[in-house]
Amino acid sequence: MHHVEGSRHSSDGTELHWQAWLPEDGPRAVVVVSHGLGEHSGRYGNVVDALVPRGYAMYALDHRGHGRSGGPRAYVEHLDTVVDDFEQFRSDACARHVDTPSVVLGHSFGGLVALAHARRFGATQAGMVLSAPASAGGSRTSFRRVLHSRVEALIAPRRPVLQVDARLVSRDPAVVEDYVRDPLVFHGAVPARTVAEMRSRARGMPRESERIRTPVLLLHGGDDAIIPAEASRLLAARIGSADVELHVYDRLYHEVFNEPEREVVLGDVVAWLDARVT
Repeated sequence: MHHVEGSRHSSDGTELHWQAWLPEDGPRAVVVVSHGLGEHSGRYGNVVDALVPRGYAMYALDHRGHGRSGGPRAYVEHLDTVVDDFEQFRSDACARHVDTPSVVLGHSFGGLVALAHARRFGATQAGMVLSAPASAGGSRTSFRRVLHSRVEALIAPRRPVLQVDARLVSRDPAVVEDYVRDPLVFHGAVPARTVAEMRSRARGMPRESERIRTPVLLLHGGDDAIIPAEASRLLAARIGSADVELHVYDRLYHEVFNEPEREVVLGDVVAWLDARVT
């Protein structure tokens, strides 16, 4: 495969880093990655190794405030700004491969970005693969909790309020160690404004997703302690598309692409893509 990377500027001048992995021949489809909160585009090597040899081009952007992109670390003022960044990048990536279908792959926070993106730009893509998308899943996104987050964000928007336990990302100790040692991963507590924005948008996403019509593949670890699998079950029942497929994997943690059973998960992704992309 051929690896390329570069940078671009958002509409407000923020510098955004991106990279791509391309098959030797023209791609059968373009897969555009929306990564999770605090991480970056370089953590999807397992997905690259599964998809690119099968003829899929993969493009990935470091969201603002993440990885090598500019902006305050892990800070999200408005989700729609991140969605706008992502659509500009996705559109430019697809322009490099005229008449080639595109699929969005979003993980966790990146899945929330992908869902919000599909609400606005879904007609431009052939499908969407979501891994543990950050959506409502019961009491964790209750109105009381959302309201509390909003108050915190108003008082001190950049105050660190939420720490992610690295041990919850995967049952594979090597993955956890790499995550902890990765200098491009944000290891601090997430700012109050980011938490408030995520909780607010996640709570409304099941309702908003009723207007999504693109085919959707939902993947979730059954023992995910960061975002409960119930979030994806609720989404699967509410998404307006006639083509929705849900896989909940027993015992798997948050990053299903980085679990010991990753080959099974990636096999499901490949099969789903192969069946829908010509």
